[in-house]
Amino acid sequence: MKDVRVDAWNAFGTNRLGLDGTGFPLTVDVSASQGIHIVNGTAARACDLIDVLSSAAQNTAVVLNIDHYSWLDPHGDPLRSREIARQQGVQFAAHDITWTQARGSAPSDLLTMSWNDLHRFFDGNWSHYGADIMDAEGPLPDDVADEVALAFHLQGQDSWLLREFPQSRVFYSGHDDCYLHVQSIDPTMPARILTRLIALFGGSALLDENSESVMVAEPQLSTAENMLRESEHWVGTILTSDPCRQVTMGFTPTRWRLGSPLSDDFSLHLTFDLQSQTWDTHRSDNVVSRD
Repeated sequence: MKDVRVDAWNAFGTNRLGLDGTGFPLTVDVSASQGIHIVNGTAARACDLIDVLSSAAQNTAVVLNIDHYSWLDPHGDPLRSREIARQQGVQFAAHDITWTQARGSAPSDLLTMSWNDLHRFFDGNWSHYGADIMDAEGPLPDDVADEVALAFHLQGQDSWLLREFPQSRVFYSGHDDCYLHVQSIDPTMPARILTRLIALFGGSALLDENSESVMVAEPQLSTAENMLRESEHWVGTILTSDPCRQVTMGFTPTRWRLGSPLSDDFSLHLTFDLQSQTWDTHRSDNVVSRD
């Protein structure tokens, strides 16, 4: 099990549904085709998944389509990705891909950097409403960078991009620092992402107004593997929470879309105790196991 730091800027804590301010549920939908495993879900920031994606990634990260209003120039316009990387102290190579955007769009960059520098690039709790990341064997020549940019522009982030770039092993697309879309050739990636989402979800409910962060042990990978063997679609809801002590989540094997009502029919309950850093799994048949 890995300990995960969940801070007050986590995606479950900062994103809200509707005017009543209801927090996002945990959602995951998985599928596979021709050796590519796809995960769609909520809610996570790019910085919360980088180490999870590393299990499949090569040494170089390709970063593009960064849309944000967190870094501004003196005129109040968003900085280019290359300027953000420079201010974050990241070594990178930049390719101008403005030509792929609509006429009159702001300048756009494709960056390549060490995968290990992604945390530094996204450091500082700055938020973006668009980000795409793909791994590569090494820095991209200009013609290959143009090919990647064109494929993203023509196909969109939700297409099977790894089919277009079989030399890559993982692709991440994030929207509003909340919705996630991941493609990977690693068959364990869906369970790894679900495991991380469960830890982030539980940690978000354990924070109180005086807490900047909390450390949460991930549940055993087998917990997520068992869930995904039962169903490819899950929705999780916080049932009870005692900040800084304990949280219980209920899970339903179903799909969820924005605006859909949340079910109160749970086939699985997960309870995390902060002091002992343990998870209890309760099935509807009253079978209980402990991680």
